[in-house]
Amino acid sequence: MSAGLGYLMGVPRGGFDAIALLLLLVAGTLLTGASNALNQVLEVREDSLMERTKQRPLVKGSLSQGEALLAALVAGALGTFTLWMVFGPLTGILGFISLFMYVALYTPLKKRSPWAVFVGAFPGAFPPMLGYVAATGHFGLGPGLLFAMQFVWQFPHFWAIAWVLDEDYARAGFRLLPFPQGYRWP
Repeated sequence: MSAGLGYLMGVPRGGFDAIALLLLLVAGTLLTGASNALNQVLEVREDSLMERTKQRPLVKGSLSQGEALLAALVAGALGTFTLWMVFGPLTGILGFISLFMYVALYTPLKKRSPWAVFVGAFPGAFPPMLGYVAATGHFGLGPGLLFAMQFVWQFPHFWAIAWVLDEDYARAGFRLLPFPQGYRWP
């Protein structure tokens, strides 16, 4: 949705294209789904330890890791390809970088350091910027400001979730808050 809003903010007057917006939303959904599926493939064991995630299909065995991996790779490739072909290489590259950062950097870093939230804020902030770039074909101040606003918002948003779910995350060994695990405010 935030990619769609970025797109609408970047469309020049009279240049709105409903089909392009629909394709952007589909491609964004494919990339987000691929990111989430790859995350779940990499974290089956951790997901089985958390109340919030222990009913996921990979944990329950109703979907195999191979099936999930295939679906994720196809979705990621289709999403990237759609962005590239419909909106140009810059948009396709931004979509792929977001997927890569989420899966290859943020996901493994969650078990190592609270800096994972900083790293994860980048792919979390890409969608509105990507939407704006899809509408205009270039990067500039507008998409940069959208990225900056979404990036800054990631921290209170995610830390609020991590604070509420701290015990659940601790069971899986995730370190996501900027203070020691189990710390309670006086």
